[in-house]
Amino acid sequence: MVREFLLYLRVFTRWEVLLMTAVFFVGFLIILYLAAVNRHSKVIRGKLPEFEEKPAPTPGKVTPDQEDITQNAPE
Repeated sequence: MVREFLLYLRVFTRWEVLLMTAVFFVGFLIILYLAAVNRHSKVIRGKLPEFEEKPAPTPGKVTPDQEDITQNAPE
């Protein structure tokens, strides 16, 4: 399979192969850069939940997500 691919590449000159490789590599770098910039802008705006600062829980205090929902249920 590799041998057939290398034989297929003989159709192109060395400069064409170098140009195609360079275009692919530059395109890959541009995609990486855009992904990094997009993630960075989300972090600055505070959109990612992993960077949200939550207040430290007070010992002994029940937070709304820890409440027993059955205590307010109608009987």
